Amino acid sequence: SDDTVRMLRRTLRYGADAVVIYDGHNEFMSVPRRFAPALWGLATYRRLAVLSPRAVESPGWVGPPAYGSPAQAEAVVHHFRENLVRVVALARAVGVPLVVATQPANLAGFQPSWSTVGAVEGAAALPPATRRRLLDSDPTSADLAYLVALDTLPRGHEADALFRVARDHDAMPFRASSAVNDAIREVAAGEGVPLVDLDRALSARGPPGLEAFYDWVHPTPAAAATIADLLLGGMASVGVLPGPVAAAPVIEATPGEALGLHTREAVAWLQWGLVRHHDAAERLGRARGHAQAALALSPGDPNALALLDTVEALARGARPSPVPDPALRARLEAIHPRLVGVLGDDR
Repeated sequence: SDDTVRMLRRTLRYGADAVVIYDGHNEFMSVPRRFAPALWGLATYRRLAVLSPRAVESPGWVGPPAYGSPAQAEAVVHHFRENLVRVVALARAVGVPLVVATQPANLAGFQPSWSTVGAVEGAAALPPATRRRLLDSDPTSADLAYLVALDTLPRGHEADALFRVARDHDAMPFRASSAVNDAIREVAAGEGVPLVDLDRALSARGPPGLEAFYDWVHPTPAAAATIADLLLGGMASVGVLPGPVAAAPVIEATPGEALGLHTREAVAWLQWGLVRHHDAAERLGRARGHAQAALALSPGDPNALALLDTVEALARGARPSPVPDPALRARLEAIHPRLVGVLGDDR
């Protein structure tokens, strides 16, 4: 949200028909390893802090969880709320209509990286009744909440609530939490700004999963069209667009675009599998699925074959084969130290 404020300060002077704020994911990415909640509101501290982020440690996402502590989380959400108020003031100062939106995310198809109260290794292999009993004794365990939510998916309301517990107590919180979305709702109500509640809208038929998102937050074409329809409606509500607004089309990817998409998503899911550290089979399975989809589009594609081999080797705990494409090898090595130096030529 700091980037959003800086961008609007630079650009609104040139005028705009409207501003639509879709912001709130990744708010923890720049939080430093050594965190002082009382100083987080100071711009100088934040600018210096991003030089040593907690969430990203080169090369790859390793080290302590991005969450840090409850005090840290509260400070980050408080600062996010203040930035939204700044955005409202910037738009009003130049007479530009503003619409804000809550942040939807993949709830049912994205397991937490690990829990703020610690990992529960092997929980996926436990009987559902045992997982439920463990969750009852530790109701903020992200691992257990996610698995019990999957067990209860036929009962939509209970599953949705549990998936949100899993998201909110994920120690790598790159999806906007309930606290972030509540801050958006509170600022919209307090400042009298039109709100498009995408979080609730995309959950109206049950917890959104892989049918709506390719990964943790990036929507599929169908979900993107739904989001566009809702945002266009919000823009019409402030008089920027004439109503009624025509429905946004679902724009499917071309075969070439789909190949690139599945390759990127295979890399992303592989990254998330390495981040998790324990019980990574589900995330590696997602990477495998995207690599196989890329191969279905382009049989024999060397990048897809290299990705599939890397996934299978990591799933077995073996050494991956060399990756011939230097660009892909660099991308893979950049995501985690476990891959540095093992994807080059055979030695």
